[in-house]
Amino acid sequence: EKDELDLLWNKWNQKSEKYERTWKEDKRWKEDNIKKAAKTMPPFKKKKAEPLSEKKKAKNSNEKYHTLVTKRFSELRKDGMDSKEAMVTARSELSKYELKDKKSNVGSQVASLFGLPM
Repeated sequence: EKDELDLLWNKWNQKSEKYERTWKEDKRWKEDNIKKAAKTMPPFKKKKAEPLSEKKKAKNSNEKYHTLVTKRFSELRKDGMDSKEAMVTARSELSKYELKDKKSNVGSQVASLFGLPM
């Protein structure tokens, strides 16, 4: 019985040592390959940030206007104003942030000719 246990222990001990050796060899091999790859790769250069295009600027201003109107609308609704009045009030209060887009600008000009608020 004791001999069987010794044989089993020796067998598994050898497997464990073999596993440890192969693991160390694999680790060393991976580290060497990473070092070789780092030497052969060109250095990484950061790209300079490009200035925002007109489309992106418009999108940012759209988002800013939308969030401001939504926030003000929510405040007015909490104060007890009905939704239609709250939206009109929020938009009129924040008209200075409104888009300077040509299409909306033309539309607002035509509306002002007829005396309609935009």
